[in-house]
Amino acid sequence: MLTAIHAGSGSRRPRAGAILLAVLAAAGGVRCSGQDQVQLLQFGGGQGAFDLGAQFDQAVFGAVANPGRPADGDTADRLKRVRAAGEDRIEQIHRVVNLSAEQRAKLRVAMEADVGRLAEEIDGIRAGYEGQKLAVNPDGTGQEKLQERMQQMQNDIAACQRMIAATFGPAALLSKVLGDTLDERQNKLYAEALAIRRGGLWKALIGAALTAQDGVLGLTQGQHEAVEALLMADPPPLVLERTPRRGPGTTLPAVGLVMLRLDQLGDEKLAAVLDPRQRAVVAALARQHGEPAEVQAQLVAAGILEESP
Repeated sequence: MLTAIHAGSGSRRPRAGAILLAVLAAAGGVRCSGQDQVQLLQFGGGQGAFDLGAQFDQAVFGAVANPGRPADGDTADRLKRVRAAGEDRIEQIHRVVNLSAEQRAKLRVAMEADVGRLAEEIDGIRAGYEGQKLAVNPDGTGQEKLQERMQQMQNDIAACQRMIAATFGPAALLSKVLGDTLDERQNKLYAEALAIRRGGLWKALIGAALTAQDGVLGLTQGQHEAVEALLMADPPPLVLERTPRRGPGTTLPAVGLVMLRLDQLGDEKLAAVLDPRQRAVVAALARQHGEPAEVQAQLVAAGILEESP
């Protein structure tokens, strides 16, 4: 089943407790269609139409705003949790380096620019759904066209959620101006603080992954410590400043990242601490979720690894 959207009628706004109708069910489900294509009507269309814009807004923003085209700046206004995450990051930086009022103001301007850029990107995607309703005919024809439309909206929603999660990542203006905003002493302090946080998070992920796979790896205490030391020598670029996002994201267990990094150490290093059977298990676990490039992409999409700017 692909997705479910609010059933609407006339120009009535969907209520928070509106009944959700599954558009496409696996077998014996509801069949909805246009004649030869998905029929899109302007807001205020006929009975039984689905409000695509409202569904999109609920998934991306967490609430359904006034139907139809939003007022100027409305998207930026609804990104409150993103702006709050930006303010929180500036506050975290301040606690480490003691920002001056001028430095804080400069970082806040950059943060607001990042929120504005995000709002523009979301608006570009949202334009394909706002003010539109999907009319449903009872004859069951055009289901394939409907499926394509709903799948596209699902993909667009996921893309918006990924953009929200990466708002203040390495490519953000806030990240780019930070180094020039801080002085040499502050940059050193902040880099050290990030290294400590990233190291602590990485150590926790290593411990969780090795514990979860203890039954198949069968590591001795000495091997556990040796593997941990090898992995801790080169921590991956874990995301530390992540903006909360709604809806299910791509989730990859810690073991996926840890085993990938362990496998990438190479046979020479692994042979010094693991026997052939254990190395084979590591290789199998590392590829359980796909080839290295695919796993890397999943980890970036999940907001676990930073994306290269």
